[in-house]
Amino acid sequence: MIIIPQMRKIPAGRFMMGSALLGQAERMVEVRQFMIGTYPITNLEYRSYLLNLDMPVPDILQDPEFFGHPVVNILFSEAEQYCQYLGERLGKVIRLPSACEWEYAARGPRSLSYPWGNELDISKAVIRTSGTRDVHSYLYDVSPFGVRHMAGNVSEWTSGIRISTENPEEPYRVLKGGSWMDVNTFCLLSAYLNFDRPRSKSPKVGFRILQEL
Repeated sequence: MIIIPQMRKIPAGRFMMGSALLGQAERMVEVRQFMIGTYPITNLEYRSYLLNLDMPVPDILQDPEFFGHPVVNILFSEAEQYCQYLGERLGKVIRLPSACEWEYAARGPRSLSYPWGNELDISKAVIRTSGTRDVHSYLYDVSPFGVRHMAGNVSEWTSGIRISTENPEEPYRVLKGGSWMDVNTFCLLSAYLNFDRPRSKSPKVGFRILQEL
């Protein structure tokens, strides 16, 4: 049986997307209601998905010590396939969040700079560590909507696209959130975004799910 990730309901609303601190244009955005994963998808949750499909399970996903850690080294397409499979099992539309939806879930209607508020506090986020941490740790990295680990631990795939001038047929995908490997604290800002090729795997990149309502 596949494990169903815990989710939080995000009400419809509006917020100021972007940040002058990152040199981004700020704009008011309206967002429809949705559900989003309380945490990034964990090794245990992804392991249950692989077992349901009779697919090979990497050793790290077999170790109970790391069951609660975010799954990493996942291709963009693999994250999409997980969402599609879970949606089919539940009879729901489940997908990766857009960059806008992700940022709203992290900042809330007051457009906070960080999930916990407007002041930088690196003790509340998984950054500059030796690896990922269990999603039930770091209790203060929590957004106004109760969504957790959006300022560190792993960067997360979103459905956002950035066209590459080098290869326009393979656009980059938007990553949101800082990670355990990051050094610069600006990556903890909820408006921060990065990009990577969809065929890339990284020990600092995971994902969380969104359910349409």
